[in-house]
Order: sequence, then C-alpha cells, then structure tokens
Amino acid sequence: MLAFLTDADLPAARIAHQGIELAEHAADKDEIGAILAECAFAPEQGGFTAAHSSTLNPCIGDGWIAAGDASMTFDPLSSQGLLHALFTGLAAAEAADSYLSGDLAAPARYQQIMDGIQHAYRRHLAFSYSSEMRWPAAPFWQRRQSIAR
Repeated sequence: MLAFLTDADLPAARIAHQGIELAEHAADKDEIGAILAECAFAPEQGGFTAAHSSTLNPCIGDGWIAAGDASMTFDPLSSQGLLHALFTGLAAAEAADSYLSGDLAAPARYQQIMDGIQHAYRRHLAFSYSSEMRWPAAPFWQRRQSIAR
C-alpha cells in the first residue's frame, strides 16, 4: 500500500486523487522509488479520504457504547488506530458487561478512560509534530507545528 498524507486544500493533494499518478510521482523519488521497484509495486486504484482526528463525546449513552473509530479517530502519523480499536473493543465489552450486571458506574468509568486516551493522544501528537524539523517551510508541517505550540 502506498499512502500520501497532505491537506486537501494544498496543491500537492491533486495527485492523491489518482492512484497511477501518485505511484508515478512516488517512483520518481530516490528512496521510495527504489522500494517500489524492488517490490514490483503496481497500483490497482487510488482513493482519497479524510484522515483527521475526531472524537465522539460522549462516547456512551443510553443503550449504546462506541468503540474503535466510532469513538475516536487518529491522525495516521500516530499509528494509534489499530491499538485503539482493540483496546476500546475490550473496554467497551467490559463496561457493557459490568453495567448489565448492575454496576451503574461502568459507563462513567468508560467515558473517563476515553477522555484519558484523548488527552494523552493530543499531548503525544503535539510532541511529535513539534519534534519534526526536516521541512520547516512546508505548509503541511507548518500547520501541524502551529497546533502543537
């Protein structure tokens, strides 16, 4: 899989709409081009989707509980999505089981867990963005680093 992360309003985003054009652009880059050639990468189709962070708050209500991407989505640079899906799937199941067993405080505890995840994620994301120094003039990074300050 080849992914290209940018903001939809930046000129570079145009190539992300076409899988072939994106693969050709990447193949022209020394390091990634060599990797793509070595594995005989051949794009089948391209896709374009938003991949920003989001939070459903509250993530639990009367008769429902959200887990995984339904509760919170993460910037792809954080690599948090899979871990979050597995952890919150288990935590949601435990909260539902506890609630159905008479523990009326279980939903509030689940919401506290989710609030803690969101807080830690934002803190770590800000640190990661502020640590990147290779492209100080690139609009993509300027936007993220201004958020991190």
